[in-house]
Amino acid sequence: LSAIVKNRNVMWSELLDELNAVVRYLQRTPKPIRIQFRMADFASFALKVAATWGCRKEVAAIFSKLEQAQADLVLEDEPIHQVLDLWLTDSSNHGRDVDAATLHREGVKLAAANQIDWPFSNGKSLGRRLGQLRHALGQRFNVKIVKDRHVKQYRYQFWPKVMSGKGSEFKWPVKVAPPLEPGPTAGMAG
Repeated sequence: LSAIVKNRNVMWSELLDELNAVVRYLQRTPKPIRIQFRMADFASFALKVAATWGCRKEVAAIFSKLEQAQADLVLEDEPIHQVLDLWLTDSSNHGRDVDAATLHREGVKLAAANQIDWPFSNGKSLGRRLGQLRHALGQRFNVKIVKDRHVKQYRYQFWPKVMSGKGSEFKWPVKVAPPLEPGPTAGMAG
């Protein structure tokens, strides 16, 4: 405690110098940093501060780990990821384009065969839950979700994520499409 009292002015000076460096950086770069983290505002600020301190990569890695931990918690008791893990053991399902009804039919069989509780009564309820879990599933799997405007439903593609050192890395650019607003449909009277 006496060391703190003795060095109080020096510590305050260091703190205010760092704060001034952060404020200068924020003034020079007012545009938000594009990020994918769910804690967007805090992460954007933290990454800007980290850039002034020269540790942006380390802070980004920390947020990435936090995102993975959040996804693990969300999926902990969720049967979808368990069934998708099983479904993806068949390599013909890697990147296979399916709708929620197809995924539901195949998921029911896999869940029953592996004694997994499958709470979805149909493809629509599964599709709703897939939409809610979009971000968490993207942490666990490589996912592509696209709105098929012609039939007014989403199409899903999944690939297992390959851990480094256990095979070739996934090369296809993965994008999780944001929910789309329904637009005008050709050929329909309105």
